[in-house]
Amino acid sequence: MADTVRTGGPPQAPNDRGAPPTDGSQIDWTPAERRVQNLRCRIVRAAQEQRWTHGRHLTTRRLRSDAHVWVSVRRITQVNRGRHTPGIDGERVTTPDERAQLVDDLRPDHPWKAAPVRRVYIPKAHGKPRPLGIPTRRDRVRHMVVKNALAPRVAAECEAPSDGCRPGRCGQEAIEAGFVALNHSAVGHHHDLLDADIQGAFDHLSHDFILPRIGPMPGRELSKPWLQAGYWSHGTRHHTTEGTPRVA
Repeated sequence: MADTVRTGGPPQAPNDRGAPPTDGSQIDWTPAERRVQNLRCRIVRAAQEQRWTHGRHLTTRRLRSDAHVWVSVRRITQVNRGRHTPGIDGERVTTPDERAQLVDDLRPDHPWKAAPVRRVYIPKAHGKPRPLGIPTRRDRVRHMVVKNALAPRVAAECEAPSDGCRPGRCGQEAIEAGFVALNHSAVGHHHDLLDADIQGAFDHLSHDFILPRIGPMPGRELSKPWLQAGYWSHGTRHHTTEGTPRVA
């Protein structure tokens, strides 16, 4: 549920100039979301036009954007389904004052160290449990800030038919693409579809491959500590040298 507006003054959108709002109840979320989305579109356009220096500048701007941090905090602590599930520190962020403190803690000049995720297991259809990682609130918001800063450039580089794990795409679009390929292509082409699954893909991703693949983009160095932070399971901390946690 959105924050209510204080009676002491009109709502405002957070920005990168002047004094930021003191808590979420002072924010007009519509222009804040619009400002974040506009910056995303500019990063995509820069990547499509191969203006890499400009794209890095915009990515840095998005990482430091006050509006971006506030929108990320709101989604993690008020909108997402897992907003009530704590990480290893047991912290829950539920009040406007707590959200304002979280935003302040996430400012770029504050020291930070990635925390291990809390490992939980959920049942799968075939009976084998699926491991999920529950990050702390601070890491979860940082995940969203960095992901939303890097994703526009990555999305611009993806092939058009690629639908998996991409914002605004779904399995139905992949099914439709397969149907069109089999039924409306030139004669003699696309007679077969391959259905495959890579066993333990997330568990064995190479860190040495992932980080260079991100390239010299702002936010890359923030990703490395998360990959190496490890996880807690059944009272024991496990270190990670490969793979990435499937975060709930």
